[in-house]
Amino acid sequence: LVSIIIPFYNTEKYIHSCLNSVLQQDWPFIEIICINDGSTDKTKDILDNYASKEDRITVYHKINEGAAIARSYGVSKASGDYVMFVDSDDYLLPNAIQTLMDYARKHNADIVEGSHQTFTDKGVRNRYCHEYEVATSGAKMFGYAWGKVYRADLFDTVCFPTRYWYEDTITHAIIYPHARTTVCLPEIVYGYFINQQGISAQTKKNIKCIDTLYIVDLLFDYYVQNGQEVPPHLGSGLLGQLGAFLF
Repeated sequence: LVSIIIPFYNTEKYIHSCLNSVLQQDWPFIEIICINDGSTDKTKDILDNYASKEDRITVYHKINEGAAIARSYGVSKASGDYVMFVDSDDYLLPNAIQTLMDYARKHNADIVEGSHQTFTDKGVRNRYCHEYEVATSGAKMFGYAWGKVYRADLFDTVCFPTRYWYEDTITHAIIYPHARTTVCLPEIVYGYFINQQGISAQTKKNIKCIDTLYIVDLLFDYYVQNGQEVPPHLGSGLLGQLGAFLF
């Protein structure tokens, strides 16, 4: 069973393309956990309508607390052997879950990540493809929560940090090193929407981009408190991110 966790906040325009892309997957063993994170548009009504017609969809409504809490809340409700995160304005390509899970079973992998493409309202913009690799860590994986399946027990003692931008960094910094086997695939499985109103587009104009410093600080503290050395690839990656945003 794969638990697909999707936080929603005022994305009524994209709900149909997102959910339909998940419902049309060939993999039969899925549960779709939708978290309405205090939306003020028609998101709530649209999600409830989907849930009334589709047994695989469960909707939870909560006050707005941000994507990090919504994702962690979704994990707490998940019953799957694997979990997958999808952003509410994105979509899965056909056979995405089948592709990821075939390799998860083949290699008994903890994390399997596919390649992805970016798009706007005008269509596909760019494609970002991995070389095929089976490894003991996620060193070459992208630092995003989406686009991959994770063995659910990786989140038994970890949650996304709240109140920060760049909460995805935890995926790269803490989840990946705990994985015993990871797989990167050249197949494109995920479509990522370039939102001009989203956090990534706002970083150069908003002082909250300094959150990248706080996230890095928290992550290094995590390694110190657990008596671990920071992996070389992780240290250079985090410093690169920090330098880019501070610049």
